[in-house]
Amino acid sequence: MTKIQNKIFSLLFAVLAFLAPAAALAVTDLGINANGVWMSVPFDKIEVNQTVRIYTRVENGSDEDAIAEVEFYIDDVRIGARSITVLSEEKGVAFWDWKTPVDPKQFTLSIRIHDQEGKDTNPSNDTVTFYELWVNADTDADQVYNRLDNCPAIVNTDQADADK
Repeated sequence: MTKIQNKIFSLLFAVLAFLAPAAALAVTDLGINANGVWMSVPFDKIEVNQTVRIYTRVENGSDEDAIAEVEFYIDDVRIGARSITVLSEEKGVAFWDWKTPVDPKQFTLSIRIHDQEGKDTNPSNDTVTFYELWVNADTDADQVYNRLDNCPAIVNTDQADADK
C-alpha cells in the first residue's frame, strides 16, 4: 500500500470506530396498531380458496431510521414475513399475500414486529391480534355465508323458513 492509501484507510477506520458505538446505542420505536391493519377484502368477507393481501401500517415514533421484520401469523403459524425500513417519524406499509384454506373455519390473525434494529423503546406496540375472524363459504351462492345461513344448500337470500 502507498502512504496515501494507508492514510485513507486509517481515516476510514477512525471514522467507523467513532460511528459504531453511536449506531449500537440507537433507540427506535417501530409500532403497529389495530387501526393500521386492513385487507384487500373486508374482514367479514374473507372467503375460502381466495388470495387475500394483508396490510399493516408500521409507524416509526423515534428520530432514528429503523429496520425490522414484520411477521404475519394465522392461528400462531407464521405464514410469512417482510423486511421494512421506516424513516424517522414516518410510516411505512408491509404486506403479505395469504391463500385462504379450502374449508370454512374461524381463525386468529396476528402481526408482529420482529428483529427491530436498535433498542426498541416500546415493545408493547409490536404485536396486534384479531380474534374470531372467519374464512367463509357460501355453498348455495345466495350471498349468505354458510355459518349464518339457515339452509346452506338451498338459495334463500331472505332467510325465510317456509318448511320449518
